[in-house]
Amino acid sequence: MVNGDPYRSASQSSDRRVINRSGSGAAPRSSAEYEANEQYAPAQAVQSTAGASSRASRVESQPKSGAKWPLWMVIVILAVALAGVLAWTFIGKSGAGATGIDMGRYQAVFLINGQIYFGKMSNFSDTSYKLTNIYYPQAETTTDEEGATATDTSGGIQLIKLGEEVHGPEDTMFISKDQILYYENLREDSRVSQLIEQNK
Repeated sequence: MVNGDPYRSASQSSDRRVINRSGSGAAPRSSAEYEANEQYAPAQAVQSTAGASSRASRVESQPKSGAKWPLWMVIVILAVALAGVLAWTFIGKSGAGATGIDMGRYQAVFLINGQIYFGKMSNFSDTSYKLTNIYYPQAETTTDEEGATATDTSGGIQLIKLGEEVHGPEDTMFISKDQILYYENLREDSRVSQLIEQNK
């Protein structure tokens, strides 16, 4: 009997059991394939972790663009300050040369009103000069027996130190440039320079 064939029934039951165990028509995996998959999975995880660490280190090692600006600005400020100091020093040293004033000597300053002053002259501002250690000439006078005062016409002069006047001025004078007719540098061996040195 075909329906009662025991061999056919057993074969069909065995096929159904194989299909149910695998979940599909594919053949079940061997133990070697499972071991290979288990070995590959840790290696893949290690590679993923290493890649993430490498990316993180690259991100940390990249300098922040904002950190460069403060340093750059500090350098610029220092450079500008240094340039200002150098310019001020240069102007201070060259100012005497530009005006023709010899800082190592005395000057004779002739004003438009006829007054003459001797002393150390320097450029004070755009509109005035500064004069220190000031003397001014005065013709020598003599007094006769009757008490009369006469002016010495022989060319003798005496230097009066500024500050001995009644109003007691300080030994510093600021002279407007438009009041100066001209000024001269005095030689070290000039009579006026020698008299000033003797009166120090």
